[in-house]
Amino acid sequence: MCGRYYIASEEELAEMREIINEVARSLGKNGGGAGRVALAAFKTGEIFPTDIAPVLALPMAGASAPQVAPEQLGQTGQSANQGHLWQSGQLGQLGQLGQLGNQEQLGQPGNLRQPPVDAQAFMGLHARLAKWGFPHWKTKRPIINARSEGVAEKPMFRRALGISRCVVPAYGFFEWRHTGGKSTKEKFLFRPANGQALYMAGLTDFFRGSDGGMYEAFVVLTTEANKSVSDIHDRMPVILARDELGMWARDAEFAAEALRRPGPLLMRIAA
Repeated sequence: MCGRYYIASEEELAEMREIINEVARSLGKNGGGAGRVALAAFKTGEIFPTDIAPVLALPMAGASAPQVAPEQLGQTGQSANQGHLWQSGQLGQLGQLGQLGNQEQLGQPGNLRQPPVDAQAFMGLHARLAKWGFPHWKTKRPIINARSEGVAEKPMFRRALGISRCVVPAYGFFEWRHTGGKSTKEKFLFRPANGQALYMAGLTDFFRGSDGGMYEAFVVLTTEANKSVSDIHDRMPVILARDELGMWARDAEFAAEALRRPGPLLMRIAA
């Protein structure tokens, strides 16, 4: 799984500096007061579930999406399009991932997404802030991961898998050694051996908070751990190469393959 990850400061990683600067430009120029509040809540360092963090995704299409304050982001909610999609039966038409089509062809939910004005594309994608974790329908504990093996069959993720795949940039992710099925206090940071940024495959969706405000949230997709991780934990994030980011977001056939393949070998650092 991926229960926490790390975002390097601007000084530590040039790739992360690009992303942070784009978020700052977009929210600072176009987000108004609420955008500045959301930007102030964004932090680097260790990222926990429900934190506000950057994602890379295709530009939003349609009418303006409301900026929301951090206190709104902390509320649980209902998927913005859940009622419409369930009632119309569109979810049942999505089928397997290979039949979903390309994201740009399927389109985006209306009245929720807008292109970040003046934002500079990052490998064809744009950076924006979202909350880590979809709201759980039964408990206050958010859903932060989605297992790649069955994600196409899960109603909560199936629509997002078809039309709103995203990338979660990081310096690395944390995992704790598991012994006898139980987590220990022995903590490790896993990251690319080449010293570059780590790009985790994710999904985003919009949800309505209890006050009626809209916010965007994301989950990290996971797969079976490879030999560089498996002696610590049996799961790891689905990892993308930098030159695959646009294909992950746009190309359903590539996305299906990315979910099936083993992850790259990583280096570990005792944390």
